[in-house]
Amino acid sequence: MNTQASGWVTAGFAVLPCLVAALGLGAVRRAARERFALSSALVVVWFALWAALAATGALARFDVRPPPMALMMAASLLGGLALGASPIAGRVAQAWPLWALVLVQGFRFPLELLMHQAAREHVMPSVLSWSGYNFDVITGASAFGIAYLLRRGAAPLWAWLWNSYGSLCLCAIPVIAVLSAPNLAVFGPEQVN
Repeated sequence: MNTQASGWVTAGFAVLPCLVAALGLGAVRRAARERFALSSALVVVWFALWAALAATGALARFDVRPPPMALMMAASLLGGLALGASPIAGRVAQAWPLWALVLVQGFRFPLELLMHQAAREHVMPSVLSWSGYNFDVITGASAFGIAYLLRRGAAPLWAWLWNSYGSLCLCAIPVIAVLSAPNLAVFGPEQVN
């Protein structure tokens, strides 16, 4: 497995999360202005924490139990679930039309393009891209069409069906990531995450 990604893959993985965070913070600013400063500070701390751990090499250690990368994945999953169930998320969902909430999920399309390129460069195992078992590219690409249909008055059932598929894709990714971890390597030595 290669350890050096191309410049545009590295830049993409740095810029895309910042853009998504900025969109989220913009939504918070519109829906819960009094929580904007705290939310912004939490995002900065979250990014800084994981960047610092990555810079020290701690996230690449698989010789300790549990591996720090597994803790990061668990913290991200639990943090995302807590955020999604929070009153702020509820206020954001009420402040924005359904089509806009679906449209924002279009960020998953460029993310999947980056992941596919990372797999092509052998920086990431292909099992985590659409060349393997990750079909979230469909969720990202279809977000634009589903948002358009909803904007034109389509039934919310479309959003529910689309979101159900996207949720299943998101559930599959951590499983694939864990199974391709160096200590398991279920998909073989060439497919180590």
